[in-house]
Amino acid sequence: TSLLARRPLLSMRVTLRNTPQVAFSSWQDTVGKKLEEAKPMLSQGALYGGGGVMLFGLTKGTYNIFTGFLSMTPYDMGYYGFIAGFCTAGLLGTSSLAARRAIQIYPNELYNETLSLIRNDTNSCEILGGELGGHIESAGLRAYKIDGGTISVVNRSLQWVPPRCQMIFDVKGELYDALATVEAVKTGGKMTLSFVGLDVMNSKQQRVHVLGDESKHETHHDLRSLLNFKAEHMRP
Repeated sequence: TSLLARRPLLSMRVTLRNTPQVAFSSWQDTVGKKLEEAKPMLSQGALYGGGGVMLFGLTKGTYNIFTGFLSMTPYDMGYYGFIAGFCTAGLLGTSSLAARRAIQIYPNELYNETLSLIRNDTNSCEILGGELGGHIESAGLRAYKIDGGTISVVNRSLQWVPPRCQMIFDVKGELYDALATVEAVKTGGKMTLSFVGLDVMNSKQQRVHVLGDESKHETHHDLRSLLNFKAEHMRP
């Protein structure tokens, strides 16, 4: 009988304990639904508020600049005008130099990069007789042709033609000499080697393909023809 009398009391205690949790969860669900419904209005209000603050800042800054100019003396205007002109000229000069370097190929840079590549090519070193990483030199005798770097009509439309440099120069190993042929294109401000090859001066007349498309190996014939044309038509 005592257990039966206690059961209603236990059920009442469990019900009282669960009542605050149920109320809190229902309140939380209600608040979450209201926030979800108010999200578009809140985002729109934040956008308008941010735009208003930005507009106020721009207006305030413009007003301060104009009032500052009006209150300046002729000496101050000349001083700050000179500084502004000097900074503008320096910025324009730097930008022009950077743009010029981005669209121009420098033969000396191409020559040094190609010679370093040949010196570190295993096949070239074995044929010319030098050890890997050295003993291949050049007398610096070279000829090159630069084209591109202009806007031209390609397929009935104006397009930018990237600058290209074709070069031949001599290399000397411990056993044989060779004629190096290289072609490079500059795109996006970066020079890329599209072909590097060697014509070895031996009885076999070997050709060494170092890099790129082998079909471009005939470039050295065009450059030799250009050199012969200049030599034949040169006036004393």
